[in-house]
Amino acid sequence: MSKMILNIAAALFSALMLCNCVEDESTIGDTTTINDNTYSPLAMKSLMNEQQQKVVNYFVKGANQATGMACNSSTDKTTLTTGASGMGVMNLIIGTERGWISREDATNQILKIVRFLKKADRFKGTWAHWYKPDGKITPFGDQKEAGEIVETAFMMGGLLTACEYFTGDSEAEKEIRRTTQEFWESIEWNHFIKDGKLYWIWHQDENRYELPLVGWNETLLVYILAMAAPDNHKVPTDIYKNCWQGYNFASPNRKTYGYPLPLGSEYGGPLFLSQYSFLGLDPRLMEDEYAYYWTQNLSHTLINRHYCVYEAPAAHKYSVSDWGLTACGGCGEHPEYLSRDPQSDDGIIAPTAAISAFPFTPFYSAQVLMNLSKNYPKLNGNYGFSISYCPADKSVGTDYLAMEHAPMAIMMENYRSGLIWKLLMKNEYVQKGLQLAGMKAVPDYTPGFYLAMVNTATGVYDMMRHPDREKYEIDFYTKASGNGQLVLTNAQNEKIYHTDIELTAGTNVVSFFDNSILRGKKYTLTVTDGANQSYSIPVTLR
Repeated sequence: MSKMILNIAAALFSALMLCNCVEDESTIGDTTTINDNTYSPLAMKSLMNEQQQKVVNYFVKGANQATGMACNSSTDKTTLTTGASGMGVMNLIIGTERGWISREDATNQILKIVRFLKKADRFKGTWAHWYKPDGKITPFGDQKEAGEIVETAFMMGGLLTACEYFTGDSEAEKEIRRTTQEFWESIEWNHFIKDGKLYWIWHQDENRYELPLVGWNETLLVYILAMAAPDNHKVPTDIYKNCWQGYNFASPNRKTYGYPLPLGSEYGGPLFLSQYSFLGLDPRLMEDEYAYYWTQNLSHTLINRHYCVYEAPAAHKYSVSDWGLTACGGCGEHPEYLSRDPQSDDGIIAPTAAISAFPFTPFYSAQVLMNLSKNYPKLNGNYGFSISYCPADKSVGTDYLAMEHAPMAIMMENYRSGLIWKLLMKNEYVQKGLQLAGMKAVPDYTPGFYLAMVNTATGVYDMMRHPDREKYEIDFYTKASGNGQLVLTNAQNEKIYHTDIELTAGTNVVSFFDNSILRGKKYTLTVTDGANQSYSIPVTLR
């Protein structure tokens, strides 16, 4: 068959896949005879750029222009949200790095934010959940005069990240760093301690404390920052151990659907639990006596997906391209804002759930991204994917909520470049907090493919070429430096690809690509290290 005919056949196949965008995992196997380019680097880079830029734009054009703060909702320009504005700062950094906004415009907007925060109502240095544009608190529930340390932590996470990125000598960048330091020195984290517990909310008007921060949940960043705070404001480590880790914190040997899940509930809960604190905290570098946090977050994501694809009611019409349960506003017959997960599922999917899981499940998240981009035009508005949709009745929630929206661009960027992870993880206060939390200086990596987890339903690890570097990549740990080899064998144990590689002692990213390798087939990927130790994993190349 001529090369032209092969290319035409591949193009027709790709067009068909773009229309359907739903694969039955059980049918992917060894019958593939032509290459599928549905998830090619060119296609994925275009889709990711589009969605990231749209999300960033919510925090630029969609922000309150006077204060720079994020609007809680796209339909309410007068309710400003604290925590999501911190995530919005991370979005501004991404926009700057990608060239979608100028450095000057980004710094000017962040300068507006810190000036607003400086004059806004504060409660022992912390900020409220919501504000009016004049800096006065907007009640959230019964919070009339109340500070929230979780919202405060998310804001500080964004500002500390900005301090690591905007290191220039302009007056704007210097003021951002100086004001952030003033905030750091004035937030009284320890004021939120009562009777040996750290609380989420302090009602100043009633001197009332509400919601103890007991793990496992999305608030880990609070403790990391609070324990590293100046001595007169810090939270003692025994509060972390006795409150955060003190109430059935871990289930060391538990597995759900075959995936190890040491922390949290049996099915992991809504996906935001493994996303919000890890917008800036890099779970690949975090391990304590209870968990390796990469494994925790990856398993949580795979459990959520497994439920949607294999266990959810058929009437929900979930699929490999329609999955992801988290806290979100609803749509159709279920318009309520609810925290959705495998144990609380009404058929509503939030795009942010799977899209914000990109670092953990790149191919599975790409399936959702592709599907929504091609098949849900009403969902894809000026600022990207809106709050939710229902696969069963095709209803769509058209609003945008800042807290749902912000993580998508951040986690896509962490998958692509690790930018936000790199920035916040080098911050001295974050490093101090991680140490005080008992995180190991270097995790005890398992030799081999230490970040990869085989799909327990299919028995393979799905690999997609990186959209920017255009090769298959897999992380590999070895204790031996030296020359190694990567080999790909088919189901008949025939060697169909091999290449020599150079490995260093420690973590490595092994990359490869050859267009002659048929995609969509199952292979065994074997890497042999410098000590002649071989490690294998079953893969499907996409």
